[in-house]
Amino acid sequence: MYVSEQIAAFVAGASIAEIPENVCRTAKNSILDCLGVAVAGSGEPASVLAAGLAGVLGGNPAATVITKNMKTSPSEAAFVNATMAHALDFDDSTDTLGGHPTVVILPAILAMGQRIGSSGQEILEAYVVGFEVEAQLAKLVNFEHYDKGWHPTATLGVFGSTAACAKLLKLDEAKTAMALSIAVSTACGVKENFGTMTKPLQAGISSRSGVVTAMLAETGFTAKTSAFEGKKGFFEVYNGPGNYRVENLEPLFGNPWDLAQPGVAIKQYPCCGSTHPAIDAVIHLVTQNSLAPADIEKIQVAIHPRRLAHTNRARVRTSLEAKFSAQYVTAVAAINRWVGLDDFSDQALKRESVQKMLGKVTAGPLSQDKWGPEHFAAEVDITCKDGRHLHHRVEKAKGRGGRLALSAAEVERKFFDCVKKELSDDTARQCRSIIRELEHLENINLLMDCLAKSDQKPNR
Repeated sequence: MYVSEQIAAFVAGASIAEIPENVCRTAKNSILDCLGVAVAGSGEPASVLAAGLAGVLGGNPAATVITKNMKTSPSEAAFVNATMAHALDFDDSTDTLGGHPTVVILPAILAMGQRIGSSGQEILEAYVVGFEVEAQLAKLVNFEHYDKGWHPTATLGVFGSTAACAKLLKLDEAKTAMALSIAVSTACGVKENFGTMTKPLQAGISSRSGVVTAMLAETGFTAKTSAFEGKKGFFEVYNGPGNYRVENLEPLFGNPWDLAQPGVAIKQYPCCGSTHPAIDAVIHLVTQNSLAPADIEKIQVAIHPRRLAHTNRARVRTSLEAKFSAQYVTAVAAINRWVGLDDFSDQALKRESVQKMLGKVTAGPLSQDKWGPEHFAAEVDITCKDGRHLHHRVEKAKGRGGRLALSAAEVERKFFDCVKKELSDDTARQCRSIIRELEHLENINLLMDCLAKSDQKPNR
């Protein structure tokens, strides 16, 4: 069987009844988190421009654009909502993917689900299935795929969104395989565009493609089922000879579910996940040693070269660049002992205290003997003006799955903080309650109606 057919067999045969409770619980955490950061990101320039384009393009008003009091076609709603959810770089990530899994899958199935009136249980089932497809494919190509410069959130996420939409549409194995094979020709996204509006755009495009490819396959549209492993297929073109593995995927699906092991990483800080261990290390040092900004002479940050490649930005001009600057976020952490949404406004970037601290921070690569087994480690050295030299190493940031996962209460706290400028307290609580009991929701439109428009005062 071709890879597309192996995946299709899993997708068509998967059932919510066979998905463990802990996997569903983790899935609902990620769904809540993704919708929260989408609301928070809805006012970002990239989100406003994407929503404006959707308004110009029009289409059958079947799916909600979050907080914009508008509906558009399912494909365009998925496009805008995914762009919103990735605009702040505050959405979840996973070690397996080397990117952000939920942001491409969830907007696609919510838009598709609105079109066909899916239940909450069907949405939950499709989400878990899409996540698992994305993860198992990632194991065949990473981290060669990531190192080559592809943006896995988009280039692999499109297969998660396609699989999830195929599941919602209840496509049979043959049509699901076709959808996945069509999706191969839509995979796109490069890391060179990190730090610009185009990074979230790449997530939006792949979410839209999930809707489109599944709907095309439903109509009988065709592609080659060898689109993954063929001589000129995805693996050869995107990774190159010898840089991928083709395995029998059947025994790998759900064994264990990737949502359970290694799990999903829900971010504490609204910036690139590659910077989070360094932030944790800085916060630890300044807190444990009661350091004021004036006490610090210099800060030296060391992270894996792969992560440094897209986070080494000694000077930043925009909030998007700041999210991918190890120097900026550690400077902020040294001052505030936290990094929050308000630290990425244009005004925040220009603060004298931040600029002064930024001049004290340098970033460089960890030596190979210090990479650690999972390549997430960061080491921070702070030299104090009184001569003290402080050192701390963090292997993985808090929130990065497993024993480091955020608690349900911490996830909810983040959600309420994200939506407070757009949703009333009552609406926010209603959304939280619906998602916590998602498997009992009769129609997903009830949730999307809550998210349809901002209900805060215009002068917020």
